[in-house]
Amino acid sequence: MSVDYSKQYGPGQLEPFFPNELIKMLVSMLATMAAIVALALLVPEGEEVPADPRSTLAHIKPEWYFLAVYQSLKLTPQSLLGISGKFLGVLMQAVLFAVLIAVPFWYRPARRRGPFFSFLITLSLLAFAVLTVW
Repeated sequence: MSVDYSKQYGPGQLEPFFPNELIKMLVSMLATMAAIVALALLVPEGEEVPADPRSTLAHIKPEWYFLAVYQSLKLTPQSLLGISGKFLGVLMQAVLFAVLIAVPFWYRPARRRGPFFSFLITLSLLAFAVLTVW
């Protein structure tokens, strides 16, 4: 049940929702974006050394569930067949994630599970455990 506010308030007390609320939201969104851009542009003065992605301090480690990914990214070569090591590492992680997402659709309980599928799952879990512990 809706309430008819035109009966409770006079014509001078009501304002239309559509253009007024849209303008208010647009102004607040633009002000927020302007503040974020202003903070991003406040670069400190001075010479900073760029970070080296291949070397990390010994005490800085990711959470345990990212250790395998972290170790596999450290093990990727600088370049392989003309492909950058950074691109190769990220591409490898994307392919592994896509395979992980596809496993429930690939494996159906109605099908007979063969030794290849069991070997593949065991090998991937073992690789994850070894890379995490390493």
